[in-house]
Amino acid sequence: MADNGITTREKIVKAALKVFSEKGYNGATTSEIAREAGVAEGTIFRYFPTKKDLLFGVANPVVVASLKTKLADWKDYSPEEFLKVLLRNRFEIVKENIELVKILVFESQFHPELKDKFLTEVILPAAKLLQGYFKEQEQKGILRDIDPEISIRALVGMVAIFVAWRYAFEGEKYVKFEDEDLVSAIVDIFLNGMLKKPVGEGDC
Repeated sequence: MADNGITTREKIVKAALKVFSEKGYNGATTSEIAREAGVAEGTIFRYFPTKKDLLFGVANPVVVASLKTKLADWKDYSPEEFLKVLLRNRFEIVKENIELVKILVFESQFHPELKDKFLTEVILPAAKLLQGYFKEQEQKGILRDIDPEISIRALVGMVAIFVAWRYAFEGEKYVKFEDEDLVSAIVDIFLNGMLKKPVGEGDC
């Protein structure tokens, strides 16, 4: 049922994001989330059987659903254009939802069931969406024939270290990187490498 265009499920997810961000996974209770959403606690369990399901009901729209929507808009972009808009978008998503990101990463270390769900419902679906674009570019002869599962994880690793540097290590107290500089450098290194010329070029 919708209230001013917002469904009950959306109200619960919005309230859960707020409470999880403020209290963490262990500190958040479904009763508090229900009060924040303006619904009965039992209503939450009609949509999300467990608190774990609720956490990933919050994470999926932020990470996976938003990416799926954007990919439809970017599907005809060149690899360089695609990667630049992708990284700008993901950096912005992290910035806007940093508390949720911290919860997912931190709590997954101590709750194996959360780690498994994080991988199967957030990380792997997002990676699969990106693999589709990479595979298509390979079939067009634009990208080299490299296993997209490996290349996607290499790209994610490059991005993740800068996210960790900024938000986990607070490394920008020492070395600060501007988002656009990061985007351009990561895309350049990922697509072109660091050699001035390809290995073997000009060799006898």
